[in-house]
Amino acid sequence: TNVEFWHKKIESNIMRDKKVNETLLKSGWKVIRFWGQDIKKNTDFCISQIEKVIEEQKHDKLL
Repeated sequence: TNVEFWHKKIESNIMRDKKVNETLLKSGWKVIRFWGQDIKKNTDFCISQIEKVIEEQKHDKLL
């Protein structure tokens, strides 16, 4: 059924994202993920999260 398809699809996407996150983190990257709908509906929140990470990275480099 359509519900089964989407459940499997979402689960496989989550597993893929976890693997990608691990690879990026091991390479020194900071990973932030947003759903497309969140970017559209909560743009200011998404921007503030990005700014927060940038500030944290700046702070960490100063230490």
